[in-house]
Amino acid sequence: EDGRSIVGTDISPFIDGLPGGQDTSRFCTENASGSTSQAANTIEALESGAKALLIDEDTSAANFMVRDALMTRVISREHEPITPLVARAHELADQGVSLVLAVGSSGAWFTPADHVIQMDKWEPYDITERAKGAAGELEVAEEPMAEGLSLHACPRVPKRPAKQGGSRGGAHGRSGKGDRIKVHVSGTDGFSLNHDDIDLHSVEQITDREQTAALAHCLVYAQQHLMDGKRTVVEIVDELERVLETRGLDSIMPGGSAGCGLARPRRQELFAAINRWRGLRMV
Repeated sequence: EDGRSIVGTDISPFIDGLPGGQDTSRFCTENASGSTSQAANTIEALESGAKALLIDEDTSAANFMVRDALMTRVISREHEPITPLVARAHELADQGVSLVLAVGSSGAWFTPADHVIQMDKWEPYDITERAKGAAGELEVAEEPMAEGLSLHACPRVPKRPAKQGGSRGGAHGRSGKGDRIKVHVSGTDGFSLNHDDIDLHSVEQITDREQTAALAHCLVYAQQHLMDGKRTVVEIVDELERVLETRGLDSIMPGGSAGCGLARPRRQELFAAINRWRGLRMV
């Protein structure tokens, strides 16, 4: 997801030792690369409680996914800042997280895979035994399995947002102090809060504008009632889900107005919207 905003996410299990000594345990950027964005997406998905990650090789950062045997032999580990996902596969499984990958160019996944399914003319065939046998016959060095995946070493606590200035036109959120936040929804691609754009075009599970609108008002509600400089991102989403479950979509609308035209998003989309907010700042 090239170009996305990342705020305070610990991507060090996958990327460390960047040029200039940039801290990847609290990584921040407004213009992420392919590998840093996929590292952040992975960690943030796990933070949201996801137990299965469906990954398509075609839309992935190649250097984040694997390092082939020749690259591993020529470029030593201490000169490579990226620990590829394939080297963390066993740790993810040990934490109860499954990987389902659609791959076609690298056999590096045959070694850690529990099952290898070949699609042939749209028909699935279990070729696990053949793939494992072929992998065992290789005499070149493979990427070693890494250790020490830490997902919560750095809990993220958003700062209390600065007071929002007034604006005219469009839908508005309003806090108890009269602050106004202009909300503009751009279909399923995202929304803006005043001058802050939240780009959700790569969050492909969003299916209609009503979900995006609900996400926008959830973020307004979170800013005005939940982001107190003490709650973590996980605690904020937990409380948002509790509010939606017990009080419904009307509860996040300004002035108690009816939540018509809104559809409840999933937990993962709530995390995605918060994580892509360029105005987010961490304590």
